[in-house]
Amino acid sequence: MVVVAPPRAVVLSALAMLLIGFASISTLRSCVAAELIMINSPICEWCDTWEDEVGVVYARTEQGRKVPLRRIDIDDMPTSALRMDRPVTFTPTFLLVDGAQEVGRITGYPGESHFWYFLDELLKKSLNHGCSQPAARTATVNNETGNRLC
Repeated sequence: MVVVAPPRAVVLSALAMLLIGFASISTLRSCVAAELIMINSPICEWCDTWEDEVGVVYARTEQGRKVPLRRIDIDDMPTSALRMDRPVTFTPTFLLVDGAQEVGRITGYPGESHFWYFLDELLKKSLNHGCSQPAARTATVNNETGNRLC
C-alpha cells in the first residue's frame, strides 16, 4: 500500500481555514461584555430586595456564568477607572462593561422577571453589534420605576 501525502496547497488551505475559525471565535468573545457591575448603597432597600430575589442565585445562572457580578458601593465608585456614558446617580444601577467601557446599563430594580429580561436584552445587544463601533453597542434600560430608585 502506498500512502500519498496531500498536496501542499491542500494542507495550507486547511490550516488557513482553521486559523480563520479561531480568529472569528476570539473576535466574538471580545465583543461579549466581560462583567456586570452592581452599583449599590448600604441604605438602598431596592438593593436589598435585588440581593434577596436575584443576588442569591445570580452566580449559578447562565447570565451569571457569562458576565460575573461585581458589587461596588456608590460612594466608592472608581469613576476614573470606568468609561461610562453618564454618571451613576441612582442605586441600584447595573453596568454591563467590556474591559473598562460601559456597554449598557439597567437603572433601578424593576422586579425579578423584568431584571432578567432587561439583562438578556443588554447581552443580546452586546453580541449583535460589531466591536468596531463601540458607541453603537451602548444600550440603556431606564425603566422609570419611580420609588424603586434609591
